[in-house]
Amino acid sequence: MAYLLLQFNLTTECNTLKIKSIYILYKMKSLPEYIERFKEDYPNWSEKDIINYATKMYNKMLTVKKGNNVIHLDYFDGLIISSEISEIENLLGDGKLELSRFDKNGFAYNSIDDFTLQVSLYLNNPIVQNILLGVAGNIVWDSIKKTSIFIWKRIKKRHWNTEEAKKNKINFGLRVRTEDGKSISLNLDSELSEDTLGEALDKSLEVIKELNKTDKQKKSHELSYPADFYVFDKEKKLWLEVDVMEEIRKKHSK
Repeated sequence: MAYLLLQFNLTTECNTLKIKSIYILYKMKSLPEYIERFKEDYPNWSEKDIINYATKMYNKMLTVKKGNNVIHLDYFDGLIISSEISEIENLLGDGKLELSRFDKNGFAYNSIDDFTLQVSLYLNNPIVQNILLGVAGNIVWDSIKKTSIFIWKRIKKRHWNTEEAKKNKINFGLRVRTEDGKSISLNLDSELSEDTLGEALDKSLEVIKELNKTDKQKKSHELSYPADFYVFDKEKKLWLEVDVMEEIRKKHSK
């Protein structure tokens, strides 16, 4: 469950700290466990800060679930509001899927904004394989598509169509776990039309199929993995790999 491995900056009333450790938060089951863990990790924090932070994290993690039929949503409350969470649950429920979610408000993730999905739907491998094998017909994929389009529209309305979009980068897309355990990101860009968005979603299945083939080949022939971030070319109607390291090099060489 890679989406639960967090690295972030935390600002409290008394502290602004860069937290370097990575916490597997879902392993802690109760509020006292959170409090005791954070007392060990942050001995210089006040009792009040420890309890406040532990309570905040415990409450956030209550919405995180595990299971083969679970779709996980990383999001920011405000971009997606509570009534829309209910709608997302209903849309996924049409495909017999269950929603897990984590509100990222309050966390500044150490990441490369252009090549990171700040908001994402995470598809685990059992769900991906069921879609590719057609185990549940088109019901599962249709519910994921409808959910993706619903979220895309909300972010477009509340962020991409505002001046705030020029200041803060927000990418949305699918994070997919391949058969061999590799996680890839498929960016559903704000510049796509709604029709092109639907086409991009359908063509994403082709990318996943090819990646699964590559994973199997790598086991036998040690081939290198493809890039883990993809963008959809609306002119070519194709998903294209992004060489993230090369793009970073270009950016810093300017």
